[in-house]
Amino acid sequence: MFQFIKKAFNTSLRQRLITLYTKAQRERFSCGSQVQCRISKRPHNKFGISASIITNNASLGDVNGIYHVSPSEEYADFSTALHMLTREVADASVAIPEGVFFRHFEFSTPEHAVKYAREYSSIKNREQWLFQSLNWDWRATGVRVTEKYENGSWTTHFNEKFDELHLLSDTINSPYA
Repeated sequence: MFQFIKKAFNTSLRQRLITLYTKAQRERFSCGSQVQCRISKRPHNKFGISASIITNNASLGDVNGIYHVSPSEEYADFSTALHMLTREVADASVAIPEGVFFRHFEFSTPEHAVKYAREYSSIKNREQWLFQSLNWDWRATGVRVTEKYENGSWTTHFNEKFDELHLLSDTINSPYA
C-alpha cells in the first residue's frame, strides 16, 4: 500500500516543470529554459536521475539560483536509470517546447570521454561500457561530456553556453531566450 501511495505522488519531470513554469508566471519570477539532467549513484547500488534549472526565486533555488526540479525514485540498475532519463526528457520536451534539455556524464579518463563522443554507437555492450567508464567517485574529478536532447535523440555538445543567474541584477541570461 505504501508503494502505491508513493508512486501516486511521484510526479514526472514534465509535470514538475509545468508546475514550476505556471508558478513562475503566477508569482512573477523567472526560470531559465535549460534543464540540466544527471544520473547519480545512490546508496545500496541504486541509481537515480535528477534535473535542475536556474531560477531567480530565492525561496526555490540555492545561492547560485539552481533549483532541483526532479529527483527520481531509485532504480535497480544504471541501464534502467539511463532509459528512464531519456523517457522523462522526451515526454517533457513535447510538453515544454521552449525547454532545452541537457544530460551530463563525467568520465574517469579523457580517453573514455573521447571514445564516447566519437564511437559510442559502434561499441558493443554500450550501456555496460558507459557504466564502467564513468567516474562514480564524487571525490575525484573526471572529464565531463554534455549532450543536448534534440529531434528525439542525444547529441554531444562541446561549447554549449548555459543559463546563468546574475545575482546583482537578478536576471537570467540564456543563449536561448
